[in-house]
Amino acid sequence: MKRTRPPRQIRPTHTCFDDALELVARLCKETPAKAETVTLVHGIAHGDQGEAYAHARVEEAGECWDAGI
Repeated sequence: MKRTRPPRQIRPTHTCFDDALELVARLCKETPAKAETVTLVHGIAHGDQGEAYAHARVEEAGECWDAGI
């Protein structure tokens, strides 16, 4: 069977998981009630060229922090 596209590689971004977890911890420490509303999300995202990569972000009440955290 011939491949029609090259296999995708999952490359780590190296800091998003740690950064997202630190943000969750900081938000919950500053405002304990946020422990009920803040969500740490992690999974596989796809870049502009279709490349897959591991990524983490923080969500709360329709807001999303996914960069610069």
